[in-house]
Amino acid sequence: IWTYASTLRGHTRAGERWDFDIGYIFAHSEGRADIETTPVVAVMTGKSEINFNTHVAEFGLSYLLKKEWILHFDYRFHTLDQDGRFNTDANPTPVLDNTTKYDLMAHTGTVQLEYLPTENLTMRFGYRAQYRDITGENFAINVADGGREPQNTEILAHGWIASADWKPYKF
Repeated sequence: IWTYASTLRGHTRAGERWDFDIGYIFAHSEGRADIETTPVVAVMTGKSEINFNTHVAEFGLSYLLKKEWILHFDYRFHTLDQDGRFNTDANPTPVLDNTTKYDLMAHTGTVQLEYLPTENLTMRFGYRAQYRDITGENFAINVADGGREPQNTEILAHGWIASADWKPYKF
């Protein structure tokens, strides 16, 4: 399997209080694998192919309220699309010949208040919401994933978030 990724980032200031960030990431993976098993009943061989693409677009807006207080608004859109083929051959008939397609699209929005009490300490508190839509053919949703409806392919997740970052040294 081989992968390549490309990233573009931009940052600008608008006046003394506004910062704007933008970014885009693209990653592509593809590959093949040969499989050989030795079960008790029969020897099976097989091949698989996979093609996987990821697109991520990010937008961020920050507003300096006071010297140590910053308000952040962030939006992220990302898609994952994966398709693959897997087959195993056992004489005289194939055991499995399957094509899988999986697509995920997600929108994530975050609002955070950042507090900088000292030069080496950053604290954030905010709220995040994400909408995910999953489509596909011949893929399984793990029932152990949890949630109210684990088989649902449209998911709205949201909740409070917090973080603290302490850097005891400048390096």
